[in-house]
Amino acid sequence: MALAAAALVATASASCLIVRDEHNSAQDLKIEPWGENAVRVRAVPSGGAFRDDLVSALVPPTDGFVAAAAECSTLSLSTGQTVTSGNIQASVGADGLLTFTRISDKKVLLAEATPRSFAPATTVPSRPGFFALNMSFHATESERIYGLGQHKTGLLDNAGGKFELAPKNTEILIPVAHSSLGYAFLMNLPSFGSVEFGKPSSAPAPCPGGGAKKCPDHPKKTFCPAVAGPHQCSTTGLTTWQLSTVIQADFWIATTAAPPAALEQEEEGAIATDEVSPWYAYTPIYTHSVAAGAAASADTAAAAAAAAAAAAAAAAVVDVVDLRERVD
Repeated sequence: MALAAAALVATASASCLIVRDEHNSAQDLKIEPWGENAVRVRAVPSGGAFRDDLVSALVPPTDGFVAAAAECSTLSLSTGQTVTSGNIQASVGADGLLTFTRISDKKVLLAEATPRSFAPATTVPSRPGFFALNMSFHATESERIYGLGQHKTGLLDNAGGKFELAPKNTEILIPVAHSSLGYAFLMNLPSFGSVEFGKPSSAPAPCPGGGAKKCPDHPKKTFCPAVAGPHQCSTTGLTTWQLSTVIQADFWIATTAAPPAALEQEEEGAIATDEVSPWYAYTPIYTHSVAAGAAASADTAAAAAAAAAAAAAAAAVVDVVDLRERVD
C-alpha cells in the first residue's frame, strides 16, 4: 500500500514540515508522514536539533511509504499549516496546538489542550540536554482506551486511569494506547513518568448557592457562573503525559483507512458496534511482513513435516548412552 497520496497541504510541496513557534510554546515542531494513515510528531525547544539517533520503537517507513529522511520545509507558525498522510491530517493552529483529524469522516481524533512544555530535568549524575516534558490532550466523552500493557486494574477500558511509566512486579506499561474512536497512539520516549487518561462526564456541575445555567450545546449539563464561565460546558477532560527525562518530544498516531462503520461492514462476521478494533490502525504497517511470513510458512510446511519425521526416526534408534550424552 504505497503512500502516493501523502502530501503536505496548504503550505509547501514537501513530505514533512518543521514549524518554528517562537511565541506560544517557544519550540520547533516537526511533523512527517510515518506509515500509511500515520504521522510522527517531534518537538524540541526553539533552536534545538531533532535527533534520529535516539532509542525508538519506530522503524523508517519502507516499501513505497514516505521516507523519514525526506527534506522538510521550515516555516514560521501561521494559520492552516497541515500535513496529510493517507486518511489522517495533522494541523497546527495559530496557537501552536496540534489537532489530528480522520479525513474520511472529518472526525477529530485527538487535540492538544495546552502547549506542550519543556523544563530542565534533574539527573544524577548531572547531564545537560535533558528535559521534563508535559503534554495534555482533550479526551472525548465515552471514548474507551485499550492497550497500555499489563495491569492489575481488572479493567479493559483504561479511560480514567493513571499509570506510572515504570516497570513493577506484575505491572508493565507499554506506552501504546488504542482508542475506540479508531486511532492508535504511541509515546515514543523511553522515560519514567506517568500518564493519566481523562474520563469526561456530562453530569451537571455543582454550583454552591445555586444559580447554575444550562450549557448551550449540552442541555443536560450546567455551568456555574460563580465559579467560571461557559467553558465548563466542555464535554472533554484531559489526558496528560508527564515524562521526567527526555531529549525531545516524540509520538506517533495512526488511524484507520476508512471510518469505523465502513470497516465494520467490510469485515466478515464483525460484531455490530459503533467502534472498530484499534488494531486496524496497525494493519497497513504490518501487512507486508505478515503476508511474507504466511507465504514462508506455506513454502516450508512440507520441509518441516519431513524434518519432524526424520527426527522421530532418529529418536527411535538412540540408545541410552547417546541419550545420556545429549542430556549432559
